[in-house]
Amino acid sequence: MKATWLHRAGRPRVLVFFAGWGMDSAPFRRLASQGWDVLAYYDFRHLDEVPCLGDLEGYPEKALAAWSLGCAAGNCVARARRWSFSRAVAINGTLIPEDERAGIPARWMDATALRLTEDGWEKFVRRMCPDAASRAAFDAGRPARDLREAVEELQALRRLPPPAACAFDSAVVSGHDRVILPENQRRCWERYGVPVRAIGGPHYPFHRWRAWDEVLACDA
Repeated sequence: MKATWLHRAGRPRVLVFFAGWGMDSAPFRRLASQGWDVLAYYDFRHLDEVPCLGDLEGYPEKALAAWSLGCAAGNCVARARRWSFSRAVAINGTLIPEDERAGIPARWMDATALRLTEDGWEKFVRRMCPDAASRAAFDAGRPARDLREAVEELQALRRLPPPAACAFDSAVVSGHDRVILPENQRRCWERYGVPVRAIGGPHYPFHRWRAWDEVLACDA
């Protein structure tokens, strides 16, 4: 994995954020933070390689937020490292990346992996941000990832098995998500006993929030 500090001001609390597939830290830099240092993880080709572990040990309070397929990656890392969180929210994601009823169908995964050209990526962005507000927010900080690496990342994520346990205590599901079907997300979280809050909007919902404090409070 790779990691970037989005906010680091010596606060006593840290928010550990797992971005979605194909992302880096750029689409989230616009978010301010009043109460948290914020560390973003991305590029989930090798989940056993976790940067900044020593930095995280010094925080008396940790929270977890994850988006999209970052929910599966974040759950895997958090469970393996036995992290504990004061709050852990999953946003428009699933713990089972490839699944017909609780994740993304295999045929969709195959199509994305086989057709991930520049045009294919643009098609994905249109599905992720179909309205003007979400698209403007995303375009203000587009990721700069190599597409070949993104295919490798997708193949690594789709091999993750259903986990035995869940690190999240709440989930947020956008009603107009066209990347991970809302009903599939709900079935996943029902399987793990995680309460769900419905919100409006598309797969990329970060245009709704100005600060990470609001992201964490979105399930309140």
